[in-house]
Amino acid sequence: MPSRDSIISSLPLAWDPRLHAYLPKPALALLRKQQAKFTRDWTAIQQTPFASTDTPNPTITRQDYLYTWLLVNTRTFYHETPLTRRAPREDRMVLQPVADLFNHSGTGCAVHLHTHPIHHHGGPRLCHRRRGGHLLRETPQRLFVGQQQRGGGNCWDEVCLDEAVLPALGAGHRALLEERGFLGNYVLDAGTVCYRTQVALRVLCVTPGQWERLVSEGEDGGEGLQEEVDRLLLGLLRKWRGVVAGKIEEVEGLDVGQACQRQILCARWRQIASLVDQTIEAS
Repeated sequence: MPSRDSIISSLPLAWDPRLHAYLPKPALALLRKQQAKFTRDWTAIQQTPFASTDTPNPTITRQDYLYTWLLVNTRTFYHETPLTRRAPREDRMVLQPVADLFNHSGTGCAVHLHTHPIHHHGGPRLCHRRRGGHLLRETPQRLFVGQQQRGGGNCWDEVCLDEAVLPALGAGHRALLEERGFLGNYVLDAGTVCYRTQVALRVLCVTPGQWERLVSEGEDGGEGLQEEVDRLLLGLLRKWRGVVAGKIEEVEGLDVGQACQRQILCARWRQIASLVDQTIEAS
């Protein structure tokens, strides 16, 4: 399993809080939820003699508990079978200490099954051996806070565009979008923006009445409107690309936390910059 130093240096929950402000928005949102869960659990532990501040020499310190808490909470998975499905959620958890060996790349592994006997058991029943890999795909955004994996070039990577799109919206636009459930959570993946982003940008290109009709009828407004939306998106991405470059420069100039933690932050912002650049170049 990962050492204490490895966990502390790589997972944002254990970082200097002053670095948290430089996390991308989705990663920061995940971190805030993680912080709330840890605080709740640590508060409960402090009520015991093992960690109470009233105990002269407590056997559990906050740093000790943080390390073990992160180990458990980054390596626990739901174990759901027809037999366990009826059990309470807390009883359907399994700890997998070697979760780091799972495939965290952008593509799932090919799995091959080989069926042949490896032992004789005095009858026709065979023991089988399975070779293969983990099939799950993960996005770097989720791995950033919850795991130690930092691989780049993941084809499933995505970027939250809220910081690019929301500043362009006026109060009236925001009210319209919120009323119809389209305010925020805008996403860019490899070369395309999500449907929510397309809908939000159209509110800047047509009248409120026209926009309401487009949304109600599920129409895109035709090629002319799409070209206008594409130009608007390109301008917003170029502007936000400058903001991303500024984030990288700011982090590089910091002297808080560990150097490796700042490098992790810079690497993530560079991944974001790369995805934005790909979209700009393809436009």
